[in-house]
Amino acid sequence: GLHVALVAAVVGAFAPLAALGAAAIMAPERLADLTAEQLGWLCWASNGCPSIDHRDLYAALGLSRYSSPADVRRAYRAISLANHPDKLVGPELTEEEREARVELFKRAAAAYEVLSKPGAQAEYDSQLKSNKGVRPELLDLVPRGVACGMLLLFWLVSTVTQWREAGHQQKARKEQFRKHVLSKGPLNLRAIGLKSREPLEAYARSGEMPLIVRNDRLEVAELRRLLREGGVALEEPDPSAEQTVVRSTRG
Repeated sequence: GLHVALVAAVVGAFAPLAALGAAAIMAPERLADLTAEQLGWLCWASNGCPSIDHRDLYAALGLSRYSSPADVRRAYRAISLANHPDKLVGPELTEEEREARVELFKRAAAAYEVLSKPGAQAEYDSQLKSNKGVRPELLDLVPRGVACGMLLLFWLVSTVTQWREAGHQQKARKEQFRKHVLSKGPLNLRAIGLKSREPLEAYARSGEMPLIVRNDRLEVAELRRLLREGGVALEEPDPSAEQTVVRSTRG
């Protein structure tokens, strides 16, 4: 029903990111042969990292890996001077050229913002060295994929536990109604379509009992359906009777 559809939607939204993060950890060589475009599409489809092609910070600045902090500053300054949006004015540039150069500036600015923080470049270099099989673009995806996988697993376990508890509660309510019938509890026989309670008591000794919660017309109909399937002969319910299964007085 609705709960199953909700679970399927959540799993469909988050499982790809968890799977991609797991692949980046356990089988990075499977991702190493992908082109940047293929990896970008894969991550987009996985709700993973929209800026996946921005995450090779040195490449965004036009540098090779492990460049010095001074090289990083110089590269960013050169890109900024040539491509800052405020400098891209005049009719000599087409709109496409302007957008491409602004995008180049944004990538460089994002990379410089990370690498210029105290200790950040050394930490990034350490990540590159300790994860030689992992593409730089995936370094930020790994922890997010792991976190997503753990959260998804926790949510699934919690959901299954809640479903099981709900199932136990429903079973307990059905058994409660069975005891109610067998202990001569009050029933609305006119609404059910019975002249006496004996057929219902005989059915209750072995048949499947309905879930009585709201004690309304729908639950009367469900009880009648189960009784018919169990071979109990029913009359047409009295339309003037209150449409409830359990009466407040003995019937």
